[in-house]
Amino acid sequence: MNSTAFACASPKRSHDECGRAPDDRGGGVAQRGTDLAECHFPCRKTKLGDGPGSGAAVSIRTPTTKKGARSVFSALTTVSAPREIPLVTVTGNETEFDVRDERALTDSEAAFLLAGFGPVVVRADVGGTFDPALLDRAWRLLGQAYPLLRCGVLGGPDGFRLVLREAVPAPVADADDFRQAIGRRLGDGAVSRLSLRETNGATELTLAVDHAFSDGRLVQVLLGKLLEFYAVLRRGDTPSVVPRPVFEPGLQHRLTGRYEPGWPEPADVPGGVVTLAGGPGTSSPGFGVHRIELGRGPTAALAAFAGTAGISVTGLLCGAVAGAVLARRPGDTAVRPVTLSVPVDFRRRLAPPIDPDAQLCAALPCLVTVSAAATDDPVDIGLRVAAELRAAIRRAEPQRTLLAQCLVPAPPPPMTFLVSNLGVREYPELPGDLSVTTSRVAATLPGPVPAVFAVTVNGELALDVVYDRAFHDDSEVSAVAASVETTLRSTAER
Repeated sequence: MNSTAFACASPKRSHDECGRAPDDRGGGVAQRGTDLAECHFPCRKTKLGDGPGSGAAVSIRTPTTKKGARSVFSALTTVSAPREIPLVTVTGNETEFDVRDERALTDSEAAFLLAGFGPVVVRADVGGTFDPALLDRAWRLLGQAYPLLRCGVLGGPDGFRLVLREAVPAPVADADDFRQAIGRRLGDGAVSRLSLRETNGATELTLAVDHAFSDGRLVQVLLGKLLEFYAVLRRGDTPSVVPRPVFEPGLQHRLTGRYEPGWPEPADVPGGVVTLAGGPGTSSPGFGVHRIELGRGPTAALAAFAGTAGISVTGLLCGAVAGAVLARRPGDTAVRPVTLSVPVDFRRRLAPPIDPDAQLCAALPCLVTVSAAATDDPVDIGLRVAAELRAAIRRAEPQRTLLAQCLVPAPPPPMTFLVSNLGVREYPELPGDLSVTTSRVAATLPGPVPAVFAVTVNGELALDVVYDRAFHDDSEVSAVAASVETTLRSTAER
């Protein structure tokens, strides 16, 4: 669910045993002005392989920063801190937190923190209410199965570190609606947060996980697993818990050495990229959300049309969004470049494939630029986007761009919109009167690029259009969302 291409900065810290610095456990790549040193992690006295289900040490090549190089922590001093990260002075293994194991953040993980990404938020609307004690027990079991949820991020003079804590943060009851939930940062350096909101005999169960270590599909899987554990406990049984490794290699590590870093060739499309006019039209802070729900009938008809027309639902969404933005330019019928950021899940695209519940962000943004005019059929625009997306994936552009960003950080190019389709999500059957009625997924990134997040639950396609109110007026985005909905419904009726 990456929202944009992002810039990387190099984390470093001293090893407790080997004395080398920095320790990039995600498989760092050489940066300008660095030397390469062989390193084996884990390097602390508490080994990753000490616990059940832990991963073995991995040999990687990591950059050693020369004198005068800029660390992630020093970079933070020039960036508005995007979240609450405790800053601690570490002596040996002692901190004010219960640190059971730790590793340095990789370049790409640190980039998420510095860019200001909010957590990936998945909310399940559930008919009925939960037994608080059983839900708390299910949550703690989930933290045993997925140690990432127990982790926190600490900052110190040597950069950011991901540390394993004793337990998951306690579940919290809150009154946040979805708009407030996606804008709320994770506190105390925590990587995860579970919250509940009960209204009129129904419950909104929300799981938020730091985007540096997760994406929409992973958080959906984790929330589904939580509900599965709860259902087993309600039946009086004990869930089977098979712990994942404490720390798992991220995409940067998995891609390094397999792809050559490189930037995509500029799109051969003249003119400036079409964007929303923007400009703050409201004094309300934070992010806005516009909800679109198609219903089962239109969803089924839209999927059937997509199959007949040889286009994916994601392609239809891209065409509808592009057409809606172009329609905001009255009287302009000229052909313009439209650039969409489409997150691509690489779990099944790599060999060997990555487990669906592996604890990492496995989605990379793929930038696609096509020529389009306001008079073009949105379906035709979607077909062009889909063709360009397939071509970019064949060229390994998302992978090569990630590695290039970690070598030479660069700001993202202008973009029209981000379009993220999480596909069909099925939740486990729940006991008693509990049932998942719908689900919502979103993440935030301050800036001028709006995003649409789509997911299909119980046969119903629903979208959330998310935007930064500092850059876009509510009425402007509402008009775009209305146009997208009209296009999707009219397409379903073809």
